[in-house]
Amino acid sequence: MTAGGITDDLRKSLQAGLKIRLVKGAYRGDSEDFVEIQNRFINLFDMLLAANVEFDVGTHDPEILKNMGEKLTGLRRSMVCFGFLKGLAENTKARMITEGFKVSEYVPFGDNRRAYITRRHIYLKKLSELGRMPAL
Repeated sequence: MTAGGITDDLRKSLQAGLKIRLVKGAYRGDSEDFVEIQNRFINLFDMLLAANVEFDVGTHDPEILKNMGEKLTGLRRSMVCFGFLKGLAENTKARMITEGFKVSEYVPFGDNRRAYITRRHIYLKKLSELGRMPAL
């Protein structure tokens, strides 16, 4: 899906009154350009802020987390809940909680975790190849 299609989907979802969970994860999309993906995510985040609605985000990207955190001052901080995978970004979660951000934890369950683990390993390998790391 193109960036324009995504923004159209977001607008339609907001008009329908849906609560949004914006996620940047290990799924393959229409772009392999890491910086473009970061920019798209931030643009969607900015659209959600401008809509003045509560929403959730999920990412372990420290650059994106920093960017979003800088934009969430005062009462705006309560608009967003930051979701993290259980067992990852423990330091970041603890710091954000002490700074007054809302934080949640995603706990995968079930017997077949292979696909999830495979996607996660591919994503972490890609980060490493780019000289990047997920939030600690």
